[in-house]
Parts: sequence; structure tokens; C-alpha cells
Amino acid sequence: MPEYLNGSTKRIVIDGAPIGVGERVTTLEFLDLTDTNAFPAGVVKVADAPMYNPIILSKEVTGDETIAIPLVDDLGNKVTRYTIHFYVETGEPVITFSSASNLPALKLYTGAKWNVRSYGRIINDIRITITGIVWVIIEKS
Repeated sequence: MPEYLNGSTKRIVIDGAPIGVGERVTTLEFLDLTDTNAFPAGVVKVADAPMYNPIILSKEVTGDETIAIPLVDDLGNKVTRYTIHFYVETGEPVITFSSASNLPALKLYTGAKWNVRSYGRIINDIRITITGIVWVIIEKS
């Protein structure tokens, strides 16, 4: 999410929002400032940060563990839609969502890959029972 400064003499539009002369804007896109039809001379990138990162959590689990779904990302943005990925290196994890009594449990095997997409905060945490290694990655959707 680089930051740009409108140092031109004209109002510009980025992501549908008007940006006045002298104003700064942070956007998810890297803008092509060589496109003089869209950006007049004087529009400059002033910072590369903060950069967009879709990963909220990436963790190697090697034993029984409960992992909370983060409420916010590293930039403080509320996390409401996300995808949970499981990659099993070794072992056969048993996974439940939000409660150990939420059955049936998800049972995976060595080499398995499994994803679940959540369009709302319907999962509070993940409970994993394993003797082995499973990677858990949570990304913004």
C-alpha cells in the first residue's frame, strides 16, 4: 500500500476518490505514474510502506494447540473474511473449530492440504491435536 502525493496543479482520482492538490493518499495498488493520461506531472510516490500483506498468521504446529483467529491484522484493520489453510508435513492432526466439542472433527493425514473460507467471523479459534507437524496459514479473503 504505497503512499502518493498529489504535487500537481490538478485534482486527480485514485480508486474512485478525488485527491486534491497537496493531498496524500495510500492505496492498495502500485500506480503507473508514467501514464500521463491518468496522472499529471507532479504526482509522486512518497513511501513504499505500508505494504499489503494478505497473511494474518503463519504457524508451524508440532503438538496440541489452540490458535485464535486474529481480530485485526498487523495494520489494525478488522479481520472479517479470511481463509484458513492446513498443510500436514507429518502425522494425522485432528482439528475442531471454536470448541473441542464441535464434532465431527476434521481429520487429516500426512501430505494433506485443506482450506476453509470464512466470509464472516464464524470461527473463533482452531483446536489442533497432533503428534507431527502441521502448518496453519490464515490469510485475508
